[in-house]
Amino acid sequence: MLFIAMIYLFVCLPFLCAIVKRNDRQFIQLVGMLINLVLVLGLTILVTFGLTGHVIHFSDGLFQKLFLLKFIMLITIIQGVVLVTRRWRQKWLTFELVPVTRTRHWFSWWIFSGALLISVGYFLLSASFWTKANFGLLTPEQIVYNLRQPMTGVDDGFINSFIGGPVLGAITCLISVFLFCNYIRHLQLLVTHKITHHLELKAKRFVLVSALLFCGLTTVAAIKIDAVGFYEYLTANSPFIEENYVAPNKTKLTFPKQKRNLIYIYAESLESTATSREMGGQMKTNLLPELTALAEQEGVHFSNSNRSFGGAQQLPGTGWTVAGMVAQTSGLPLKVPVDGNSYATDKKIISYQASRH
Repeated sequence: MLFIAMIYLFVCLPFLCAIVKRNDRQFIQLVGMLINLVLVLGLTILVTFGLTGHVIHFSDGLFQKLFLLKFIMLITIIQGVVLVTRRWRQKWLTFELVPVTRTRHWFSWWIFSGALLISVGYFLLSASFWTKANFGLLTPEQIVYNLRQPMTGVDDGFINSFIGGPVLGAITCLISVFLFCNYIRHLQLLVTHKITHHLELKAKRFVLVSALLFCGLTTVAAIKIDAVGFYEYLTANSPFIEENYVAPNKTKLTFPKQKRNLIYIYAESLESTATSREMGGQMKTNLLPELTALAEQEGVHFSNSNRSFGGAQQLPGTGWTVAGMVAQTSGLPLKVPVDGNSYATDKKIISYQASRH
């Protein structure tokens, strides 16, 4: 948060003042400073990754004394190299940003449309990272389940983190990109290499670039939350159940003369996740030593990996408690609209005949 506050104070606020005052000279100087900042920080991140194998995250840890000293030394060296390279480049290639002397229009729907595309793409990308950070890697049915749940009783901090993250970031992106690009289209870039070329920001070309950027950001967001799997979950049509399911209310069941009782016990949260990672779970140590010992000696257990207790292979529609119980007793996944568990009152969805033994 401190890094974001510094960016706003030393970068965004000066740009806003220059735009409001319509001060072309100050705006051009700030553009040069911004390009230098992005270039130097980008090179610093790349050099740090090459030396240590780690990517710098600009969090509060950045401001620890020892790391801050090393960071300042590295970024100073890189800035010096950039200055020397720039001096050498200016001997044969120069760039200059100058104002355009023509009537200025301070609002353009084309620029606004392009900024809107970029901000929507940013929102989708930021929301995908927020979802991954707060929920982890969700399966499609878990996403549907969470989206259909009422918001009553949800922690305010959880909602505020979404508003203060993806939502506020997208609004800030929209305003910043629109103001910056709407102003810079009144400037002209002079590129000189033997002859001088005049380059300007064209509104329609900006929309095209924005559309490409939107597609790129949306693609990354879709990969992050497995949108393809989500689409397949909602649209896939398989004949497997139709061809293999045996309805107990339409099938004659023949029991042996000497009937045997079956005691079926459901134990919430006593799952393979609570075992150690070496055994196939997610814990540092095995939290179920008695149960795992009993399963290895006398019981039957399943594993979906090469570990001893990976758990049974979980299929779509079987990933939460009630769905697992329905799937075990009826042989069917539970893919129904869930809204406060209201489906439990509908006898047509889960019938006694379909799950009896």
